[in-house]
Amino acid sequence: MDDRDGELVIDFGRSGNSDAYRRSGWYESEPRHSWTEGQESTIEIPRPSVAGDYVMMLEVGPFLWKDKLAAQISSLEVEVPWELIEAREWVQAIFRHPDAAKPVEISGVPDHREIALAFEAVTFFRKSEPRSAPLEAYAVADSDDPDMLPIEQLMMRFESLGENCEFGLAQRRCGAEPLGLLRFASAPLPVLLAGLRARFEGMGEPEQIDIQVSDNRQEYLVVDKCF
Repeated sequence: MDDRDGELVIDFGRSGNSDAYRRSGWYESEPRHSWTEGQESTIEIPRPSVAGDYVMMLEVGPFLWKDKLAAQISSLEVEVPWELIEAREWVQAIFRHPDAAKPVEISGVPDHREIALAFEAVTFFRKSEPRSAPLEAYAVADSDDPDMLPIEQLMMRFESLGENCEFGLAQRRCGAEPLGLLRFASAPLPVLLAGLRARFEGMGEPEQIDIQVSDNRQEYLVVDKCF
């Protein structure tokens, strides 16, 4: 744990540092990730010395095979209150994945491992302190020099174009919470271009809105069928 900013990044690639934190339930690391083994996997990290609430961000990819095995999880950000970990020397996180499967039984690929999720990284960092000043105090400064801006104001100058939610999460990590149409949207480039050309005309109309439940049954999805 880096005590300067209370941050730890675990890289699950072959050249990464995950061996120091992985405990049970992991296969040998591959070039960019490590597969979970069986129905439960565990990591253990040192408790940070800097008091405060923390966030654990997981970068994972599920084992998928067309429509035979649905997605179990895509991305996850978990808040970790300080009172939950302050009395511990080490913090243990257990990931349970009851839908783990063997590729040989799903697709016929000669892989007999029981896998569920490919972990690329886990980032553990201190949550931004709540602001006590009124909202107006955090308006974007009128400056052409980005080095003069606090990080949350700098991030307010950018807008996510919606390929996925990652940039929106980066803004949140920096303490910026802008309102944006595409901040947490899934909008592949061809769809985005079609919407821009049409100035998003018709988007948000009730007849174009469809509410769905994700394949993993953990999220509600709002789908706009206009584009």
